[in-house]
Amino acid sequence: VVAAATTVVPPPVGATRVATPPVRSKNGTEKPYAIGGKRYVPAEHGSKYTAVGLASWYGPGFNGRKTAVGERFDMTGLSAAHKTMPLPSYARVTNLSNGTSIVVRVNDRGPYVHGRLIDLSSRAADLLQFKGSGVGRVKVEYVGRAPESGSDNKMLMATLRTDGSPAPLPGGMANTMVA
Repeated sequence: VVAAATTVVPPPVGATRVATPPVRSKNGTEKPYAIGGKRYVPAEHGSKYTAVGLASWYGPGFNGRKTAVGERFDMTGLSAAHKTMPLPSYARVTNLSNGTSIVVRVNDRGPYVHGRLIDLSSRAADLLQFKGSGVGRVKVEYVGRAPESGSDNKMLMATLRTDGSPAPLPGGMANTMVA
């Protein structure tokens, strides 16, 4: 099992550990939160993030439910959940077993299963070719801020690469990040 790389800040000594949901703000969930006794501190937009770990996927049981940013989860869309990535944002996800790569919209929090780095929509897991096995070893890279709302599935689908090359940035995004 590969441990996920996340930013976890322990609570102060003597503090009561209470599971609290992420706090929503105009730009997504930005406030620190705790789940299962672990405290998570979301990164800010413009932060550099790259990690390797296990991806899982979620589908029918969550379809139609609200995500952390208030959007309705669509299992046929190209979206993801991450514990600390800024919301909403874009992440490049590459399946390390076959080189397939795509950019997804990160609009939810999770996964909270030990050793999991990112949860992908059913469609994204299918395109990355690990849905049948349930999990896949992936590289995840923050690539930039996503718009607050709206469907960007068509634009994200255009980033799919199956030839081993990294998925390009979504249309209209600069190739460099500005802090």
